[in-house]
Amino acid sequence: MRFPRRSASNRKRRQRHAAGKKLFASEGCTGCHTYGPAGSNATIGPDLDKLPQYAKQANQGSLQQFVETSITSPGNYIQPGYQNVMPTTYANLPPKQIADLVAFLTQ
Repeated sequence: MRFPRRSASNRKRRQRHAAGKKLFASEGCTGCHTYGPAGSNATIGPDLDKLPQYAKQANQGSLQQFVETSITSPGNYIQPGYQNVMPTTYANLPPKQIADLVAFLTQ
């Protein structure tokens, strides 16, 4: 027996993940960050494969909260060893796109 809610929820999660992956590339994130699921290996910004570790160090809420704040207010927490060079314009993305990026980065 299948439960439609669960499959609908999984489908939505996969859609958000796919949309976030496209945004990650189209918004230029791959040019600055290493992130395995995106196939990027840039070193200007922090290595996003380590986001859970950075979130713990920042001690600013859940991983999802930390990632959203890092996208919309990148100067709020600067990972040691990096400069505050991330554009602040990502705060202007529509809420759905921010949620899609968060879903992709916190998979």
